[in-house]
Order: sequence, then C-alpha cells, then structure tokens
Amino acid sequence: MSESDQFRVISLLSLLLFLCAPRVDAQQTPAVASSPNASPSATPAVFSPQTLTDLKRLQQAARSSASRAN
Repeated sequence: MSESDQFRVISLLSLLLFLCAPRVDAQQTPAVASSPNASPSATPAVFSPQTLTDLKRLQQAARSSASRAN
C-alpha cells in the first residue's frame, strides 16, 4: 500500500470516527432525589453464609488469643 493510500485510509477512518462520535450517548447521571432533605443511604454489605461463619470463627479465635495473652 502506497503512502497516499495509507493517508486516504487514515483520513477516511478519522472522518468516520468524527462523524459517528456525537451519536454515541454519554452515560447520563441519575435524577436528583425528589426530597431535597434526603440523605444517601449506605448499600448494605451482603456476605455469603460461609464467609460469615469464617469471620465469626476468626473473631472467636482472636478473642480467645487476646484473653490468653492477658
């Protein structure tokens, strides 16, 4: 492919990109809450039962280890 052909291809692709870009909608921001005094609420953390069991076991092990150290 000659340099002039490469230039034409790059120019055509750039032009197509320029023409198509405005048609892509940007992600819209969520609507403002209906109540102006509303405060955002935290999303609750959801853990699997196995994870909760493991965390409880670790907590108990840490407590028993701390009580033996004192």
